[in-house]
Amino acid sequence: MGQLEVKNPRQHLAADLRERIKSAELEEGLNVIATDEDRVTLSARVKGGKIVGYVFTDAQGKRVPGILKRGSRPARPSAEFAAEATAASKDLAVADECFICRRSGKMINCVQIPCV
Repeated sequence: MGQLEVKNPRQHLAADLRERIKSAELEEGLNVIATDEDRVTLSARVKGGKIVGYVFTDAQGKRVPGILKRGSRPARPSAEFAAEATAASKDLAVADECFICRRSGKMINCVQIPCV
């Protein structure tokens, strides 16, 4: 099937796991974050109390190829300063977005994760 290429991970978005990961009590080593319908598990690798990477594994524990995509989009203004932000929309900060994607049969599944 060749190298996995994903130009727009939002088109393949299966889940947004940012809040689940941010609120999880993660320990050193691999921490299971989610398992999908194909029984593929996404784990976060923690070192020194911080996430240093992500890995997909199958039901037998074998690593499943994936790709980390990092992109940017204009940040959405909060309600507090929406009026000022609308007037100065050109000056809005850029928010980082990160996704990890894998092939699932003929499809591509991506999940949104906190950037590391």
